[in-house]
Amino acid sequence: MARAYSNDLRRKLLEAHEKGQGTLAELAGRFSVSLGVCEENLGRAAANRAQGTE
Repeated sequence: MARAYSNDLRRKLLEAHEKGQGTLAELAGRFSVSLGVCEENLGRAAANRAQGTE
């Protein structure tokens, strides 16, 4: 079974993306996660912002 990623990793990924520190593919490589994980986390963060629940 797959292991859950830490909130710290998710936060660092989001911060790096917001600062424009690379494409999603580059950030996936940098943080050793799949591109799908990056997309899921960014989508979840956007949904939370839209609802006002960060």
